[in-house]
Amino acid sequence: LISRAAREREKKLPSQTQAAELPECDPMSSRESWEDADPTCQELSARMRKISVQELPRLLSLLERCTQLTTLDLELNYLSSEGTRRLCDELRKSTSIKSLNLANNGLGVAGAKHVADLLRFNHVLQSLNVEANTFTDEGAELVASALAVNSGLRMLRMGHNSLGPRFVERFAQAMRQNCTLTTLDIRNNWIREAGLRLLCEVFTSGFDVNTTLTNLNLSTNGLNSECAICISEVLRESKSIVSLDLGNNNIQDQGAIGLAAALESSTSLRHLGLASNRLTNAAMDAFADALSKVDSLHSFNLQNNNIGPNCSSLARLLRDTRVLEELDVSLNNLDASDAAMIGSALQSNTSLRILRIRDNELEEGTACFVEALQKNEGLMLLDVSGYGADVTAQLRTSLERNRHLFWTPQRHAMFGPRTHECLRLTLLCARQLASEGVLPLLPPPIWQRIFQFLRRSDFDAPPAYNRRDFSATDQTEGTDQEVQEQEGDGAETEEDDEL
Repeated sequence: LISRAAREREKKLPSQTQAAELPECDPMSSRESWEDADPTCQELSARMRKISVQELPRLLSLLERCTQLTTLDLELNYLSSEGTRRLCDELRKSTSIKSLNLANNGLGVAGAKHVADLLRFNHVLQSLNVEANTFTDEGAELVASALAVNSGLRMLRMGHNSLGPRFVERFAQAMRQNCTLTTLDIRNNWIREAGLRLLCEVFTSGFDVNTTLTNLNLSTNGLNSECAICISEVLRESKSIVSLDLGNNNIQDQGAIGLAAALESSTSLRHLGLASNRLTNAAMDAFADALSKVDSLHSFNLQNNNIGPNCSSLARLLRDTRVLEELDVSLNNLDASDAAMIGSALQSNTSLRILRIRDNELEEGTACFVEALQKNEGLMLLDVSGYGADVTAQLRTSLERNRHLFWTPQRHAMFGPRTHECLRLTLLCARQLASEGVLPLLPPPIWQRIFQFLRRSDFDAPPAYNRRDFSATDQTEGTDQEVQEQEGDGAETEEDDEL
């Protein structure tokens, strides 16, 4: 919400005493349809608006009027291949749109051909999302071939498209000529070991090795421990990979130990994701040894593995790491003994800023965290959602003494005084910008809840705000009494979880 426009207007924001006198404003009240968008807007979201071929002429007319548009979001509509053809023909002439989202539009192989043609002629587009469009290898090969002549695209997201080794082979060939693509996200496909080995050749083979592709998301692709060993060789040789997500595969301890050894040679990797890979304490021992020597890795995701209970290597990792800033060990069977060791390690840790330990079995070890948080001045976010009221009560004591800490107990967002004030000022800034139409992407029900929240006068204390306050399923603003009734209702719905 704090954008360039916000900073330019920072001096004009009202003081806290004037906040209650601000006029009511809803940025979307006069924009019930995407067709009414301001011609000078830079971002346009028409997500889930049931746009089909019949409504497409009105969208194309709008694009002609919005000459300053840079971001176009058309996710979850019904464009189909014919609608994609007409849209891509129009976007070929665009000199402003840099981000395009066509996810979940039923494009199919025929639609993939039109997207590939767009990439051959348009060199302004920098970000393209075509997830969940049933491209299969046949359609994805066409898009990959177009990358060989494209000189503008920086980010490509092609998850959930039933891709396999055929696509990876064509993509690897294109990357020998492409010098601009930096991010490839192909999560939830099926490239498996054969496809991974072809992808690894992009970074290791010959004189035309690619040095611009820096971010890879290969989660949920049927990768095993042999794949991890192959990636380890890439990490040793490549000096360009910054982010690597291998979550929800079957790497196991053998593959993780190989990755840990490679970290000692890697100087570029900043983020590593290994969630849901059946890792145990043996893998943690290897990573603890590696991270005591590594100066590059800043973010590490180990969610939903089996590293606990009695995982002393996790405490050793926290104690010896010098640069790790974010660690996620949620859903890892950690118990009270682990809480004691982690708490002790946090007292001497100076680098960690974000720690996520939700949904473990740490209730009996909460006192260790309370003691550690009173001495640790670096940690800024502690995710302990999934624990009972006793844990929340004990951590409240630490919150009162540790003013910089932001934490998330069970199903709520609790704020330290400083963070709470930042939220208040952020919403005030959003309200000011909303009157000028700068923030059109939030749907009306969300804005209504934000303004209800903003009008409350209990900002001096850090209360818990239930997520139902911001429920996107409510179509009307409702009275304060109705909001209180919703807060009192403890039942959670699928819509809440989706939000």
